[in-house]
Amino acid sequence: MVEPRILAAVPHEGSRDDFDSATANQRFQNEYFRTAGAPGVVVVFIDRMVSQDAAARRVYGTDLDVALIRGSALVGGTLLSRAMISFFLGISRTRVPVKTFADGQSAIAWAREVNASGTRA
Repeated sequence: MVEPRILAAVPHEGSRDDFDSATANQRFQNEYFRTAGAPGVVVVFIDRMVSQDAAARRVYGTDLDVALIRGSALVGGTLLSRAMISFFLGISRTRVPVKTFADGQSAIAWAREVNASGTRA
C-alpha cells in the first residue's frame, strides 16, 4: 500500500507474469479494495518483470472488479518494460483506464487525482 486507495504492485526482480501469477495478483487487488471499503488505483512497476504471457494479459483484461479498481498506472523506464507496456496496451482491451509513466512519483500523483475525482480515470 502506497497510501489508502493506492496499491503498488512490485513484481520480484526477473519475474515472469503468467496465468497463475496474474490470477493471484488480480484476486489480491480486488480483495484489498473490497476490504478497504473504497475503490482505488493500482500502480504496477513493470521494470522488474522480464515477460508477461497472453494468459496473464487476458486475466488483467477480464478479472478485475470495475467497482473496486478505478484505474491502473503502468510504470516502466527501461526499453524492455516500455515495449511490454506498449504491447499490452496495443492488444488488450482493459475494463478500466490504464495510463503509462516513466517514474513512480508521476504515477502516484495521477492515482491521487483519480481517487480525488471520485470517478474512473
